[in-house]
Amino acid sequence: MVIAAAALCGSFFAAGEVTSANVVGYQTLTIYPGNNMFTVNFGNMADAQGYTLEQLFPGTTEGLVGGTTAAASDRIKAWDPTADNGAGAYSDTYYFFIRNNNANSRTWRKSATVAADVKIKSGMCFWFYHNAPVGSEPLVFTVPGQVEYSQQGASMTIRPGMNMIGAPFAGDADLNTLGTDFWKALVEAGNCKASTAAAASDFVKIWDPQADNGAGAYGDTYYLFYRNNNANSYTWRKNASTIAPAGFIKMGVGAWYYCGGTGFTMTLPYPYDL
Repeated sequence: MVIAAAALCGSFFAAGEVTSANVVGYQTLTIYPGNNMFTVNFGNMADAQGYTLEQLFPGTTEGLVGGTTAAASDRIKAWDPTADNGAGAYSDTYYFFIRNNNANSRTWRKSATVAADVKIKSGMCFWFYHNAPVGSEPLVFTVPGQVEYSQQGASMTIRPGMNMIGAPFAGDADLNTLGTDFWKALVEAGNCKASTAAAASDFVKIWDPQADNGAGAYGDTYYLFYRNNNANSYTWRKNASTIAPAGFIKMGVGAWYYCGGTGFTMTLPYPYDL
């Protein structure tokens, strides 16, 4: 999987119920050849709208693969859950452009004449396709930023169908921390589904870029389990007898969440206390 690590330092001050933090740290993103599904888990201290691609993946980095078209280059695709009347769709493709003696060389772009305009906020997920041969050394990027925090927790909106999600803070996310009563209420209201199998339930799938001998593949599927009179009902599990591991949505790793109901918003508790 994409490797992510964080270090934190700094101080904070509280104002009412919201904590405004100037705690800073860094995140390491490791990009393997082929497809990588990633998320950024820090806020940009200089821009509340997020990070530009140049800030995350500088064009001076050795090993980035560039060309005059997206097909020949490293490229990034973003999932927009609000597109296609709420069904979700990919937004523009941004690629690493190189052309001899061109002033735009070694920059991220929509096209040769249009610069990439996307900004990535904490918790947003993207695909990064690294156009290098399988087995090549991965690219490693360090992202400095601000640790986001409030006493209310971090909210995440889940829409019907597929949602590309990531931990919305500088740590791993665990849907089981919300408790069985939370998930039971959602299921009974039709906001999501639970069953004895992933195919009939809400589920989460996580991409592993190192699987299948480096070609990449989806790893374990975790689903919301329900069975009459079963003590494990309304928990996220690998199967009926195995609960999902703690923090199964890892920091830095993107995931697909499939919602079989009408959708909902969940507020996850922060895995740290500033």
